[in-house]
Amino acid sequence: MTRSEAMRSMVPPTVVAAAGAGVLVSAAVGPAGAVAMAELPLILLDLVPVALGWLVARRAARGPVAPALAWTGAATIGTHAVEIWGETFAGGAPWPGSAVVAVVGRGFWPWQLMGFTALMLVFPNGLLPGRRWRVFAWSAPMAAALINIGMAAPAGTPPEQSPPSWQIPFIVVGLPLLLASLLGASSALVVRFRAGGLRTRQQLQWIMLAGASVPVLLAASWGLVSVGVPGDLAYSGFLIGILVLVPAAVTVAILRHDLFDIDQLLGSSLAWLLTSLVSAAVFSTGVLAGSQLFSADSRLGVTSAGFITALCLLPIHQRLHGFVGRVLDSERTVMLDRVGRFVDDVREGRVEPEAVERALRDALRDPDLQLLLSVPGHGAGLVDMFGEAATVDGVSEERCVPLVTGDHRVGTLVLGAVSQRRRRRARDAAMAARLPIEVSRLRLELREALVDVRASRARLSMATAAERKRLERDLHDGAQQRIVAVGMRLRAAQRQLTPDQPVYEELDMAVEGLEATVIALRELAHGVRPGQLDDGLASALTKLARDSPVEVDLDIAELELPDVVSTTAYFVVAEAITNALKHAGTDRINVSVRHHAGRLTVRVCDHGLGGAHEAFGLTSMRDRVESVGGELSVRSETAAGTQITAVIPCAS
Repeated sequence: MTRSEAMRSMVPPTVVAAAGAGVLVSAAVGPAGAVAMAELPLILLDLVPVALGWLVARRAARGPVAPALAWTGAATIGTHAVEIWGETFAGGAPWPGSAVVAVVGRGFWPWQLMGFTALMLVFPNGLLPGRRWRVFAWSAPMAAALINIGMAAPAGTPPEQSPPSWQIPFIVVGLPLLLASLLGASSALVVRFRAGGLRTRQQLQWIMLAGASVPVLLAASWGLVSVGVPGDLAYSGFLIGILVLVPAAVTVAILRHDLFDIDQLLGSSLAWLLTSLVSAAVFSTGVLAGSQLFSADSRLGVTSAGFITALCLLPIHQRLHGFVGRVLDSERTVMLDRVGRFVDDVREGRVEPEAVERALRDALRDPDLQLLLSVPGHGAGLVDMFGEAATVDGVSEERCVPLVTGDHRVGTLVLGAVSQRRRRRARDAAMAARLPIEVSRLRLELREALVDVRASRARLSMATAAERKRLERDLHDGAQQRIVAVGMRLRAAQRQLTPDQPVYEELDMAVEGLEATVIALRELAHGVRPGQLDDGLASALTKLARDSPVEVDLDIAELELPDVVSTTAYFVVAEAITNALKHAGTDRINVSVRHHAGRLTVRVCDHGLGGAHEAFGLTSMRDRVESVGGELSVRSETAAGTQITAVIPCAS
């Protein structure tokens, strides 16, 4: 249907509605006073569906929903106008033609249902294919005509007078046919909901939500009438539900079906309605049982029933809410169940929290979804689940769902497919997965902090090694050379003296003291950095193995390594051999040094007593290895020896 065709289809119901409104306004302001002025605003509510029909026709021209919506209001106001026109015949100032209009006005009421019937048959995308739906479309006006004929009466006939016998068959056939037509039109909504896609179901849920409010408002109107509220006022809520809520729901369903989370809204409303009904039944049963157990005028039965109802209220609501959610909002319920199971697995330690991105992809059925986190230290930037810098520049705002905790933005969900419904689902899923998201964020922050600490320790170790080397060089080339030079001068002066002179012996003692000082300085320099490393790690370890009192099998190749790595590896082997000689009671030690993929692996094994535990020696060894970003592991079983493995990162 084109826009021009949609506009032309709106003309007949608009004309009928305008004519009916004119009749009712004239009846209210005219001398006959056929309509009270207080009733006029409620009567003119029939124009709301007509106005909404025009809105739908202008914004969404395709399909017959717009004229059907307009006919919902036009048929109601037109029926009311015909009835009022005919009633003026019995008044003091009959309108022209009221005698003729009064004949059909008595049984004209079924025509007000025609617009609503048509709306149910064509909402939301036209008449369903098949002969039976065309039959329902024609049977409704046929039933209205039969009832109209069967109830027609000459002008002035009292309302309580029964129709002639020849008219009874029309009524007998027309009333069941009208009921069948209404039920058939209602079944069209059920068929569409079961066979329709996501959009169709959402649109139908809007009219289901509005339709569910009608019986509630009707029951409330009955309650108000029972306590003495005038009928016109009591039924105003019901009329608003019929003439405003349902047409408004139809309009939203056609123009903005994803405006709100209708699945959740409908499910929650229906769950509370069912909870109220079940709770009322529980309370009534409790009161009835209390009246049998206690005296009829005792308050104990009512109190007990109220207490039992209060205890049952929350469990009843939880079970009904879950049941309704699985029926009406199965997608959201399944999504939250999946996320909930994932969160439980994280709590139990069965999966890592960083798998939350994959869990959200599965729950939302969006394989292109990305979870980006805001980690302190990156400023306003974002990182992915691997800690790599990421950005949302160039990504449309509709695809980005911000994740906020309190006043802090903890991340962003970047959706692969965009719709308002998907954005709402993503927020719900992220809220349910808040724990693993926050844990992943904190673990990324901790991981970066550890990387920074290790880098800092490595820089300190390299600076310390360089300082040790400089100190060794300064001791060797500076202080030692100057002391040796002083000793040589003293020896030269001593040669100019005879041994029997007292100063000769003093100079001899001074030179010996200087030589002892040189030896002490050499030992100090070698303690700061082993001098054997000047010829490389392999040579230094070979000398270390040669000086060992037990046999040391050494497996090492010539390697070009940074000084800090060589020093660390040397001290690991020296400390491990020392520990083995002190505590292991072994007669053989194996030392292996291997370089692969930028990492130096040092392994020292003995075949002694085993059972080594973390003490000062192993602790200092571990600290030394970890200070350069490496890892130290110790495997020591009783009577099975000890194996110490150090993995040290290196550039060569």
